[in-house]
Amino acid sequence: MTVKVVANVNKFMVGQLMVAWYYLHNEDAGFKYRQSTYSKSQMLHAVIDAGSSNSVELCIPYKNYRPWLHIAKDDTLGNNAVLGQLAIKVLSQLSVPSTVYNSASVSIYVKFNNANFMGVIPRDIGVGAEGEMMAMLTTMAAGYLMQQMADKNRDKPPVQLPPTHMTPMSSSSLGVGTGCSEPLQAMRLDARGQVPHPDMGDTMMDLYQIAQQKALFTTFSWTNTHNAGSKLWSVPVSPTLPLESFHSETLFTTADKSKTVYGYAVPPVSIVGGMMTYWRGSLVFDFSVVGSQYHTGRLLAVFVPMNVDTITLAQAQALPYVVYDIHDERTFSFTTPYISDKPWWPCGYQNGQVDVTPGIGRLFILVLNELIPMDNVAKELQILVYVGAHESMEFAIPRQPTWGLPWNFKYSPSGYVHARPGYSPWYAGTWRNIYGGKTLCLRYGAVSDHVAQFDGLSSGIAGTNGGWFYYTLDENDPNYRTNSKIKINGKDELLLGNIALVPIDVSDGYGLIYLFCCDPGRLNIGPGTPFHKAYDGKEKVDSQYGIWWESESSDYVTGDPVLKQHMVSNSKIRDSGWVVVDTPKAPAQIQICEPSPLVSSTTSGSLLFGEKFNDLKDYSRRYEPLFRVKTTDQQNDNNRSEFSFDCLPAGNALYNDVAFSRFSRDGGQTLAASGFRFYRGSMNYKIFCDTFSSSIWLEHRPDRMFNSKGIRRIALSTWDASQMKDYASVYSPTSVNRTMTINVPFYQAGSLGLLQEPVKEASEYAKRAYTLGELVVHIQRDGMTKK
Repeated sequence: MTVKVVANVNKFMVGQLMVAWYYLHNEDAGFKYRQSTYSKSQMLHAVIDAGSSNSVELCIPYKNYRPWLHIAKDDTLGNNAVLGQLAIKVLSQLSVPSTVYNSASVSIYVKFNNANFMGVIPRDIGVGAEGEMMAMLTTMAAGYLMQQMADKNRDKPPVQLPPTHMTPMSSSSLGVGTGCSEPLQAMRLDARGQVPHPDMGDTMMDLYQIAQQKALFTTFSWTNTHNAGSKLWSVPVSPTLPLESFHSETLFTTADKSKTVYGYAVPPVSIVGGMMTYWRGSLVFDFSVVGSQYHTGRLLAVFVPMNVDTITLAQAQALPYVVYDIHDERTFSFTTPYISDKPWWPCGYQNGQVDVTPGIGRLFILVLNELIPMDNVAKELQILVYVGAHESMEFAIPRQPTWGLPWNFKYSPSGYVHARPGYSPWYAGTWRNIYGGKTLCLRYGAVSDHVAQFDGLSSGIAGTNGGWFYYTLDENDPNYRTNSKIKINGKDELLLGNIALVPIDVSDGYGLIYLFCCDPGRLNIGPGTPFHKAYDGKEKVDSQYGIWWESESSDYVTGDPVLKQHMVSNSKIRDSGWVVVDTPKAPAQIQICEPSPLVSSTTSGSLLFGEKFNDLKDYSRRYEPLFRVKTTDQQNDNNRSEFSFDCLPAGNALYNDVAFSRFSRDGGQTLAASGFRFYRGSMNYKIFCDTFSSSIWLEHRPDRMFNSKGIRRIALSTWDASQMKDYASVYSPTSVNRTMTINVPFYQAGSLGLLQEPVKEASEYAKRAYTLGELVVHIQRDGMTKK
């Protein structure tokens, strides 16, 4: 499909429009973070300049998780005739003289280059087509493609045979990404099978090429009041550019404005630099002056091979510099040289270091000749800065990424909790394991055992100064006003903001992870209350004294509310009432991973390190920690599952109540996936178990759609909890091998799968495209005592 956008402007107007394309925006739950022009500059886009080019064309190839798009409305198939979103955004505001008409019009033309249609139906069935049928993808013949259509860099082949010699090792290397075979269990019918790739299309799996993608970085202004020698802008020369120079948006702020979290639009070169240890080569800065033919002036760009804050025009002219005349060219580029005393330079934001690694120098933009505008034209020009890696730039040695994604940036400090990922929003319902389904508890769905789970809950503190804990909505939560007015049992006088939530352990082996609802007026210590006596570390709450269910209600909370901890004191027991001792009134804290502190080619690092670092597929084959699961110690039904999770190429949830996840944030695989919309291929998993007297069963269920990004410790139903027949499975006793390596195949119904996270309203077909299925873990304990 070709889209042509024409702007009706005149030569006296100054300004720019950006035309950008994003596939399946309505299926991406994180699309709200991709709305700025800085983010859209990393997508398929073009720029219309009012002063020079008045039209652009975008050639949009067909990309979808289905080979065909349905035209007629069908709710079971999701949105009809939707391929993506074409956005036209103001890149630089329109500026016109007072004597010229102050607005401009835009026309859009669409052409289908190779449209195919299938399935003729009468026009009175369904709704009329609104036009976004694309070309059909090539039909795949699996048996032929297994041999003839392999993708580029198909390394680390699976080994299905036992080794010819025996070397005791607990596991194969977790760090090797290429150059070796890997013994594993293939969860497919034919162990020789590999995922075919019939059409590589615009696949980009080279880290260096990704870094070379230009992205809008920042802007600065040039006015006719700037004298010759004035510094307009400067920046350190490093792929990991200063945090304050990036465009930022507010992601979250507390009600009292005491804590704010910002998200940053980071160019691809800085993302790659944040994933690697060293860099070498040149950066390319593109400058776009938003002006007209009636503006004249000259700019001087100079690289200083040392870190200084200011420089005079005379000093700049003593260095190699470039002069740009905006009357002749309003778009120009500057390539920084690599001047260093060593072949590699450390990337910035080194984790664990106080001092920030400086760049190799600094780039300055100075005024050489003042800006001279004619009468009745703008006296101030905006200059847009784009940045990307030069073809000579190389990176080496993966490290802990310095960036984190904005999908889950909140965590609860001591005294504050919120639901685990995938267990919110929640509402008040009943569950058979909490007083026989008579007392209200928190649920996240109406399906059996869809009970909300929380990390960090505590029953209380033993001793005279201790007491029982309960939780309420935190007043500093941004959605407190809305959530506090939710009716419980449909009663106006019983609102969520006025009830207490008490932790409870239902003895299912998973510990204290549930909450039931209680009237604060009953939170005394004594008979007839949930707390029969002073908390001693052994006494359990009595859920029969919670709020009983009276009427059906499904009012979900908004967002993922933070809950604040309170205590009913052991030392101040009164027959007529109760005493609450609040924890310190700190607002709910937020944690986001803030970064800590032309050359000859080395063939991607191989000439100096003996290995290459440019291939994203090699990088993605290095194993990353995913979950750390604490299982029950009790002997369970041998036919019941312990936990399960969705196999998500886009990455699973972060459990921010665990320090490891809170500070390590997302791995490089998840960061790389965030820059793409589609995927095709299989995934490997390694499971380590520290139990000696157990056996592990794994089942891959490829027919399951997306459920959540987290671990599901409790099965959705008795049927799902049981081992099943004919699914691919593998078994291993931990007394023989405590490590299992499996390959989860690509069993998608369509040609491509979807990356990112689905919206709540996504269709069943879209939810299936986000995941490679469900992996179910069964742990069978034999009850032996180790001696």
